[in-house]
Amino acid sequence: MTTSSVVAALMLHNQSCSQCRMGEPCVVTERILDEWLHRQAAAQVEASTSAWPAEDAA
Repeated sequence: MTTSSVVAALMLHNQSCSQCRMGEPCVVTERILDEWLHRQAAAQVEASTSAWPAEDAA
């Protein structure tokens, strides 16, 4: 999920959610953000592990 798709998902949700329109906390918004943060962290871990040099089989 890219940053722009997260923003689009949040904007779409905020238009239809009465809690979000009133500025109140919303479980769905938190879930969207948590999923995005989890994917970002997983992508960083994957990028850092793929950058490690491979061990030589000696």
